[in-house]
Amino acid sequence: MGYKIDRDYETQSNKLKITQPVIMQSFADEFNLPSKNPVTLMLARYIIKKGEENKLIDKDKQLSYRSRVGKMIHVLR
Repeated sequence: MGYKIDRDYETQSNKLKITQPVIMQSFADEFNLPSKNPVTLMLARYIIKKGEENKLIDKDKQLSYRSRVGKMIHVLR
């Protein structure tokens, strides 16, 4: 599955850190994202509105956006 599990043996906290470095790197590589902070979250206060007819995004960019969202949903599950 590509999970990396680290356990803190130095303290008595018994904390686990679970990450998915391989899929996150593939996400950054596939979508040509910078390696530092590859994921940006949108603040909850923003409202997404339908674009103006003359400023619509072309079909290739729409497909790329949908692919990114689908891959992020996969990572979050």
